[in-house]
Amino acid sequence: MWRFKSDLKDVSPQLVTTIIFKEDKLFYFHTGVNPLSICRAIFSNITSKKRVSGASTITMQVVRMLQPKNRTYFNKLIEIFRAVQLEFHYSKNEILEMYLNHLPYGGNIEGCGTASVIYFGVNPDKLSLAQASALSVIPQNPNKFRPGRYNDVILQSRNKILKSMEQSSSFIPFNTGKTVGRFINKYLPFMSIFPREEIKTALSEDLTAYRREIPKFAPQLAYRLNSRFPNQTKIQTKISYRIQSTIAELLQNHLTNHSDKNINNACAIVIDNRTKNVIAYAGSNDFFDKVHSGQVDGIRAVRSPGSTLKPLAYSMGFDMGIITPKSRLLDVPILNSEYSPENFSSTFKGEVTTEDALIHSLNVPAVRLLTQIGCENFINRLIKAGFKTVKKDRRILGLSVILGGCGVTLEELANMYSGISTNGVMKNLRYTNNDDKDTTSTIIMSTESAYLISDILSKSPRPDVLVGYLSVQDIPLIAWKTGTSYGRRDAWSIGYNPEYTVAVWAGNFSGAASADLTGSEVSTPLMFEIFRYINKHNKTWFKKPEKLETRYVDQQTGLLPGEFTSGLVQDYYIPLVSKVETSDNFVNINVSLDEKISYCKDCLPDGNYKMKTYPKIHPDLQSYYEKYSIPYQQIPPHNPKCLRIAQGTPPVISYPYNGQEYILEKNNKQKIILKCNTRNDITDVYWFINDKFFIKAPHGESVFFTPEFPGNYKNQFKV
Repeated sequence: MWRFKSDLKDVSPQLVTTIIFKEDKLFYFHTGVNPLSICRAIFSNITSKKRVSGASTITMQVVRMLQPKNRTYFNKLIEIFRAVQLEFHYSKNEILEMYLNHLPYGGNIEGCGTASVIYFGVNPDKLSLAQASALSVIPQNPNKFRPGRYNDVILQSRNKILKSMEQSSSFIPFNTGKTVGRFINKYLPFMSIFPREEIKTALSEDLTAYRREIPKFAPQLAYRLNSRFPNQTKIQTKISYRIQSTIAELLQNHLTNHSDKNINNACAIVIDNRTKNVIAYAGSNDFFDKVHSGQVDGIRAVRSPGSTLKPLAYSMGFDMGIITPKSRLLDVPILNSEYSPENFSSTFKGEVTTEDALIHSLNVPAVRLLTQIGCENFINRLIKAGFKTVKKDRRILGLSVILGGCGVTLEELANMYSGISTNGVMKNLRYTNNDDKDTTSTIIMSTESAYLISDILSKSPRPDVLVGYLSVQDIPLIAWKTGTSYGRRDAWSIGYNPEYTVAVWAGNFSGAASADLTGSEVSTPLMFEIFRYINKHNKTWFKKPEKLETRYVDQQTGLLPGEFTSGLVQDYYIPLVSKVETSDNFVNINVSLDEKISYCKDCLPDGNYKMKTYPKIHPDLQSYYEKYSIPYQQIPPHNPKCLRIAQGTPPVISYPYNGQEYILEKNNKQKIILKCNTRNDITDVYWFINDKFFIKAPHGESVFFTPEFPGNYKNQFKV
């Protein structure tokens, strides 16, 4: 049965008055039974020799609805007794509310609230007098008065009750007769139940009643909240009807444009950042699409997040003092056999600033940063931010977590980004009025790093600003991030500003991939379209924290100016947190006159040499240049006759990772690669394992060793 519970205060007064007038004029004056009506019914039934009247009050009808029985005189006595009981246990308004919620309206429709929504498309408090009068007559015979089929019959009965009310007085609770009624309406119109003009308007109103489809604007959320509050008949959500209905339409239209690309599902959630209210919840683009599993709640589905977790890692880098926006990060291949991520474009840039790495969502700098902040630290921060699947799988997660090698939900991601918008403080999302009591908060990053992340993400090139400057006048300022999972199975786009967070996912609930599926091309246009609708003209932005300051740094290194600094750029930094290293990106080297040999002070000849300035290049960057034949200014090989160990930029072990646990199959003699990156002037590398010499290898050559037993191994080398 369809039964929408309606409180008495939520029902149109016209409907309440009309039903009382028609069914039980003395409702507020008797104790469940009307003796006058019973006497009149007995007399009528005896004289007619058949049952023509039951003398049922509204209270007696409620008893019959709650405990249906055959119509006999004995059951009528039970009904009378139960009605008196009901009157002693409940107030008049409570009994009337029961009555209104159980009235039969044909088929599987019960209650005036249900009937008003299905037959007239309005809530029961918005009914006109004409509509209320029509609903008052249908329960008399739901089969005879079937809206949409017998509207002419309903119209006649509706007008009859309206004219009857026109001839009655609100101060005289029984039928006064036509003569008295006409006298009251003519000389004492203020005593009428309804104003004469209102009744006249109702009589002229057409009857447009028919069975409409049940509204389903947030079906997945409805199922979710029903599971959460199984015994609650009415749940007041934070959903905005206007925004929810529009977003549902936008989702359907957007997926229609991509149906030829094997992209069949999408979902979206909108959060009011100031209150943490969820004001829109579209779990899928088409709930009734059985072919593509439209009833799945995509907002709670666990999927691969792609690059959407990177801002949290960069915020940790800011708060740990490892990086600032203008710091330089390496974007070169990670040369080891365990995990060698590539950028989405399959190209490398060599060296980039922190903000460029985040804006362009470069994978390699993010993985390198993760090794600095610590993979375990990052996973703990994700758990703190409420990622439940990450907590469940924490033991099997590694460096790939920063690129989407874990499971998250759209709801969790949206809440994290909403937390960035509120100065790094996360709170639980609010779906209903019951959630208002929850004041739990979690700090996932500092106010300063939250501002830096928002500032950087707001600089990402926007796909909706291609027409020209004038086209952006109605587009709000937002920070945004996209993500595409491995294999192109998930496309994410999340945008936020001080007011709202909008998160969108697109893909296939089946997990099927699509060559055309990317966050920037599929989800982002929809995210911006939603933002334009809900936040048009907004230009407010985050206020810079007082503790966040600016300074000039070397544009080539992102460090404080040094001896060889040639250009400066302004950079944000967090006092007492951000590193204060001085730039030393160049070094003076003594070389032969033909620049083919370099010397240290211990092997410097008496003459025939000169001093030349060379850039300091990280060994990994040098290896990248050499592997891809990219020209760069190299320091000449060191004097082969020199007996002193080379000084200067230290070598770097690129594999194995420090502190990494390796699991090898028992009795399978598996080997672990040893690899290091050194300056180009190094010729030989000497490897030591647990302080014992292992092997000598040429510069740039990888070697292998087989562990003899489980435990900790100490790897060293000398050059």
